[in-house]
Amino acid sequence: MSQSWSFREAPADLGALGLAIGVCLLRALRRAGLEGGLKWPNDILVAGRKLGGILLELRAESAGPACVVIGVG
Repeated sequence: MSQSWSFREAPADLGALGLAIGVCLLRALRRAGLEGGLKWPNDILVAGRKLGGILLELRAESAGPACVVIGVG
């Protein structure tokens, strides 16, 4: 699944954005009754096994708006 997110300026640190997305995914898993974890840099784990991953792709102009495509799968 992919989603795009627009910014007025390119994010300074995509790693931090990826971590924030991972935390949100873990909260969603908990609400579904699953305990999960994150393995740096982009793996989502459930019961110690890889459930999926997070991929971020930045599309930006210099000193202008930016779009980050967030993929989870």
